Amino acid sequence: MADEDDQSTDHIIRLANSDVGDAISGKIGRSLTSDESQAIAAIIGTEHFWARAEELLMFVRHKAAGDVQNMVATIATRFREGTLPTDDDAHERPARVIHCDMCGSTGVCYCIRKGPGTAVGCPRCSGTEKCRHCNGTGTR
Repeated sequence: MADEDDQSTDHIIRLANSDVGDAISGKIGRSLTSDESQAIAAIIGTEHFWARAEELLMFVRHKAAGDVQNMVATIATRFREGTLPTDDDAHERPARVIHCDMCGSTGVCYCIRKGPGTAVGCPRCSGTEKCRHCNGTGTR
């Protein structure tokens, strides 16, 4: 038996999966197939899911019930029409930069940084003086 006071993310996701599945089943008048249930489970718990849940909570806390219903209907309509922005459209994320650990993000080969100071005959960079892991960019 599940603990009703459990506030873990896993427990909340399991409850959301169950509740959403039950609501959709009731709306369409049949049980969901395993593929449909898996599709719901793949969505619930994602960053997009939590962002939308947070928006709905803000509506519920700060709006009258009629306003919430109107806003949910508007969001649903925009979703069906394809005018609801996706996470990528709503938030431009900067490109993630992964710094090279091998050269300390300098882009310079070991032969120059700590070795003999010359790239002649270096087996790591083959004489280019560039880090072979990041190709001299300092990032990967």
